[in-house]
Order: sequence, then C-alpha cells, then structure tokens
Amino acid sequence: AEEHTRLTKMAATAAVLLTLACAAHAMYSDTIPVRARGGLLYKTAVAEEKAAHLLHGLTTNSTPNYFQQFINHSDPSRGTFNQKYYLDYTYWDVASGPVFIYIGGEGPLGSSPGGYAAIVAQQQKALLIALEHRYYGESIPAPLTDAQTLRTLSVESAISDIVTFMGFASASIVGRPAKWVSIGGSYPGALSAWLRIRHPELVVASWSSSGVVDAVFNFTAFDEQIKFELPPQCAANIKAVYDLVEKAWDQPDQRARVLGLFNTPSYFTKGDFMWMLADSAAMGPQYGFKTAMCETMTPLSGDPIAQFAQNWTIPHYGADFGGSCYYSTVCLSDPSYSSQWPNQRPWVYQCCSELAYWQISYPGSLRSSVLTADYFTAQCQSAFGPDTFANTTGFNDIYGGNNPAANKNATNVIALNGSDDPWQGACVQQTLAATYPEATAACDGCGHCGDLRAPTNATSFAVRSQQQLISEYLALWLA
Repeated sequence: AEEHTRLTKMAATAAVLLTLACAAHAMYSDTIPVRARGGLLYKTAVAEEKAAHLLHGLTTNSTPNYFQQFINHSDPSRGTFNQKYYLDYTYWDVASGPVFIYIGGEGPLGSSPGGYAAIVAQQQKALLIALEHRYYGESIPAPLTDAQTLRTLSVESAISDIVTFMGFASASIVGRPAKWVSIGGSYPGALSAWLRIRHPELVVASWSSSGVVDAVFNFTAFDEQIKFELPPQCAANIKAVYDLVEKAWDQPDQRARVLGLFNTPSYFTKGDFMWMLADSAAMGPQYGFKTAMCETMTPLSGDPIAQFAQNWTIPHYGADFGGSCYYSTVCLSDPSYSSQWPNQRPWVYQCCSELAYWQISYPGSLRSSVLTADYFTAQCQSAFGPDTFANTTGFNDIYGGNNPAANKNATNVIALNGSDDPWQGACVQQTLAATYPEATAACDGCGHCGDLRAPTNATSFAVRSQQQLISEYLALWLA
C-alpha cells in the first residue's frame, strides 16, 4: 500500500506539464538520422554532449565487441551474423549492480551510452551495454540487395535479438542473476517499451524516451504539431517555399535550378523532392532548432527557395542531404544505387512493412498535397514489391498501440516527450497508470529525446525535472 501511494504521487507529478524557457537545444546525437549528420545540427549535438560529459566527468567506451546473432530466430540453420555491442564497466558494482541495455536504432552505434543514462548508471552502480540494431552500422545479416533476408528486419526480430543477446551476456559477461533495465530513444524508445511488454520476466523497467509506440498509418498529427509550434509568420514562410517549388516544378528550366540549389539528382520525383523539403523543415523543431530555422527564414528574401536551401537545409544537414537516397523512389528501388542504401533503405523497409508513420498532408497543412498515403505506399511497393504493406492495425493489436498499459498490461515503463517534438502523436502522451507514467518537458526548444542528454547549466528546468523522475522511478523499480 505504501509503494502504491508513492507511485501514485510520482505519477501525478509526472502528469504535470513542466514549463520553463529553454536555453539549450534539446536533442541527442544518436537519434539524428545519418542522412542529416553532415551539418550544424549534428555537429552542435556532438559538441554540446562532449561539454556535458566533461562537466559530469563522464566517459564512454568506443571499443566494439561482436556477438554471433541468429539471422533468423525461427530457423537457426540460416546461420549467424556479427551483432556489435559496447560495454562500460565504469560504474558497475560487480557483486550486485543492475544492467542497463541501451538499444540501438536506425543508425550505427559508436560507443557505450553516455548522457543521462551514464549518470543514472552511476547512481545505480550499473553495467552499461549498448547493442546495435540489425541492418544498421556494422550489424548486417546479409547484403542489402538480399531481399529474402531483409524480411528478417522486423520488430519481432529486434526483440528476439535483444533477448538472445541478454542470455549470452548474462552467462558470459554478468555471470550472475541481475536486474535489467532497457533504454532507448525514438524507435528504440518504443523497442524499450515493447521489450518490457513482451518479456517482463527479463526486464524489470523500461526508459522510453520519445518512444513511438503507436504505429500510425495516416500520421497527420506530425504536421499538425509542427504547424502549432512554429510562429505564424515562420509557418507561412515555409509554406511559401513549398508553394514556389511546386509552381516551378512544371517548368523544366526552373525545376533544374531548384534541384541544383539542393544538390538533388534529376531522378527525384516531385513527391520525393517535396518529402525531402518537408523533412528538412520538420527536423528544425524536432531537434530544438525551431528558433534558428525561423530566423533563417524571416523575413523572406527575393529568392525564398534559395534562402531555404542555402541558409537552412545545406548548412544544418550537409550538402548531401537534398540527394539522400532515403527520399528517392528510384534510388530505393534500383540495386545500381545500393552503395547509398546503408542506414537509409533499412528504415524505409521497416516503415513500409510494419510501422508506416506516414507524415502525410491534410487540408490546411504545411506540406505539399502530393504527400499522401498513396505516395508512400507506391514508393514502398516500387522498392520492396507489390505485396508490401504496413498493417499498422495488426501491429498495434500485438504491441498495444498508444495505450500499452490498458491493452497489454504494461508496467514499469516511464515515457518521456518534448513539447516541440512532432513525433508526440505516435507516443504515449499521458500517464496511463501509476506504473506507466508519462512526462512532457514543455519549453521553447524541448524536442526529440532531450531527456537522454546529460544536463548542463543551460538545460531547462523542464528537462531536469523529467530526469529527476527517471532517476526516482528507476530507483523504485530496481529496489
């Protein structure tokens, strides 16, 4: 009864929207897509994380290890592949400390986890492990052109990978019974929750940062959130850029000029290009750069398209962003472009086959009306075959959708969000139970997975309050 009362009080605290002006960018570098790591966005995240690590005296281990993982858990005769992982024993109480497993997502891992995960590991005297996701980084079960083996890229396989690895690590690394906590941000934040849902006997608690647990087919809430967060003039200026591009697209000479401004290949379709532009604008508020983006686009110059390319997209994401294979139907579909597939095409496949998250237009939205579910479905079927379809209803029936507590009796999961993050609509957005609390950091700049970062003097009170809750809940669930 005493523990239930304490949990209820903590959940009530978590349910309060935490508000204060934000001075720092609320983002975590691991969650920034590889295609967007060529400019100021990623460089700023890395530099700020290094400064935070120095402030707290945190270190990470960048020496990789490899585990022989099954290619197909349903058919072990298919063989194994090298799945990369990292270990950090710095804070571990070998005799009695827990194990924190940081789950990799749609990109490579380069070290053991740092940030606030390392701080909580220090508090709990935990062993830190980071496990790279199959089909990303170096953890490749088969060549990306192998369509049959690509079918093993699924949420179910990812969970089985973690469970199999945990069995190996328990025997070969930990060497005794231990309590495990799963940690992840964005898609891995969802994996962290799904792991707890499927295997509560193995994982005592889940830290789900911006965990996109609801597979949304028509994800109109994504663009609605961006439009809500942007100042009206900024939103109008972004929309003006999109409209000018659409007008120019039907004029061959103007189209060539627009493509040249963004270093985009001529094989991009209109839908592909408008998808890239929409993503460029979305990642501003998503990663705490809303103000910076609006400053570069206000007021509009005499050439708004060039302004968006030269002042925002290329400096912040890199010169290659506008030509990323991730957006191109031709590149995703043609094996002659397979050198561009690593860390891009696998995530497209995951969305096409299971998760969707189609960020579509709607009447009055910012993004182009060509961005429909039909556009994304056609791209999927071009790239992966005519039977490719994301059955999000069936998927959510298995994993619980936006209410895992009610639908799957999920417990001991803490869900965190940022108020500027457009992915909120696919996350748990309110406390579901005393054992499934949610906390949203509400501030100007609170974005995707901000709670994973180590705090500094510039970190908002909102994010610091989230992190205090993380520490309190994990301490309680590990007791």
